[in-house]
Amino acid sequence: MVVNYLVGVSGGPDSLALLDILRKENKQVIVCHVNYKSRESSDRDEKIVKDYCEKYNITIHTLLAGDYQKEDGNFENWARIKRYEFFKEIYDL
Repeated sequence: MVVNYLVGVSGGPDSLALLDILRKENKQVIVCHVNYKSRESSDRDEKIVKDYCEKYNITIHTLLAGDYQKEDGNFENWARIKRYEFFKEIYDL
């Protein structure tokens, strides 16, 4: 199978809209979702993405990255590094 897109989907409206557009255009996608456990809605967002992918038979990979510690520095930078490492790992499969 040739995959055209590896898509990071947070569960928010923007990323879900992008995924829906790609699906409707019959693009082959692999979804990556990172759950940082940083918000009360983190698990709900993961479930939304998983349910969407299951409904449309889309391959999904998830990462539970909830191990941030204050000594790791800036959360946004830490999260970006985790996310990019994860995307690279899935891309290399």
